[in-house]
Amino acid sequence: MTSAEAIQELLASPEFPNAVAQLSTILEVEKQRRERFYDEITPSMKAEFINGEVIVHSPVALKHLEVSRNIMRMLDAYVAGKAIGQVFPEKALIALTRNDYEPDISYFTREKADRFKAVSIKIGFAYKDSLPNLSTVVTV
Repeated sequence: MTSAEAIQELLASPEFPNAVAQLSTILEVEKQRRERFYDEITPSMKAEFINGEVIVHSPVALKHLEVSRNIMRMLDAYVAGKAIGQVFPEKALIALTRNDYEPDISYFTREKADRFKAVSIKIGFAYKDSLPNLSTVVTV
């Protein structure tokens, strides 16, 4: 069932007002958890906020580090040589509408990267025009 179908079904239900109230409460609790996540996260942590839950990652294997480093070097050299944007390693926290991810490598066009605030722990956007142009997780 698609979200549009679920919404249509819910609109036709006499339980619609109760469902809206429950969803509003769930979203408010999730918003508070997310704010707490922002307050508690430190630059040394590898953590993400996904669907209302904090996910803390363990250190990666050496092979993962080597592959990520090599991809990062190649992509960064190309992007810097062409002056077309910024490439960031895994510590860039990408804040989306509901979730916050730390992809292994992210690329942003110069236009998007110029909007970043130097003091922010997160690269936070809820708008499609500010999403990474490339984001990847390396699996080895």
